[in-house]
Amino acid sequence: MNELIERYLQAVGRLLPQKRRGDIIAEMRSSLYDTLEGQPPEKERAATIALLEKMGPPAQVAAAYDPAGSYLIGPALFPTFKLVLGIVFCAVIGAQLLAILLSVVLAGAGIDPLQMVGDIVGGLPTALGMVVLVFWVLQRLEVDVTHAEQFDPTRLPELDKESRSVDRFGLLLGILISVAFLTFLTQFALQGKFAWVNGQNWYENPVIHRYFPVMALSLLVAIVVDVALLLYGRWSLGMRLATIGSKLFSLVVLLLLVVGHNAWFAAAGLPGLFEGLAALPTLVESGGQIAAMGMWAFRLAFVVAAVVTALELIGLMIRLVRPSRVITEFVPARG
Repeated sequence: MNELIERYLQAVGRLLPQKRRGDIIAEMRSSLYDTLEGQPPEKERAATIALLEKMGPPAQVAAAYDPAGSYLIGPALFPTFKLVLGIVFCAVIGAQLLAILLSVVLAGAGIDPLQMVGDIVGGLPTALGMVVLVFWVLQRLEVDVTHAEQFDPTRLPELDKESRSVDRFGLLLGILISVAFLTFLTQFALQGKFAWVNGQNWYENPVIHRYFPVMALSLLVAIVVDVALLLYGRWSLGMRLATIGSKLFSLVVLLLLVVGHNAWFAAAGLPGLFEGLAALPTLVESGGQIAAMGMWAFRLAFVVAAVVTALELIGLMIRLVRPSRVITEFVPARG
């Protein structure tokens, strides 16, 4: 086993699409070991370093396997994307906190917790969207942002055979959805109601209003965990436990929301979940049932979200107690 080669293959593998990773790494491993075959032991390390320097940085090699532009943000750009995203998020949150502090100190204004959360959260979707858009354009234009410093194979991350790469696109999509939903909920909490169509008719959702603090907290926890996983780039025991905790918290909150909506419907003498589906045409025709329609839609959405979250939680726990075998692309083919 050549440890430097395995560390190099591990770094490249973490940047490759999961479906093609095994074949690509197996081919690279065979080629690298064949090139070094016959080298005397005392010269093997120097020859390995020279070979890997010639191959180039892992991000550059991984990007070469993307001729069709299948990445939202490719391997070559992703390290820079992570850095910029962290800076932008810190800048947005810091600017909002500074503005709140100045308004309190200079203008003597009070602090409204809901308004503060709304101001902070409100800027994140736009910031995230702009960063993703800029790097998507850079990816499409094939802009080279490779660092000028020389690649040093001896500084590659140590072998970590228990980790698996994460689905970056899925994480980005999940973060965008969570931030958008949190922004939506914050606006609702600030207004205390939803405007309907032309803004003249409205309805309230007392269940969401009651549980807004824990809903906002669960979404913030999910966003923080997903961003940390995105920046870390791979699964580990700690990240699995953090994700399980986040999902479990979300599931508890969703169940509270479902139970709260059920209680509201029971108190109002309205149909249950499945009975409400059959009675939906009647509710649509009745102008006085707009609030019930909204409550029914939210209850159905929370039920679906709870089922999906429960399935994800079960999958995470299965992977935790029955970890997958060591990833084949990181297992040395030669002794």
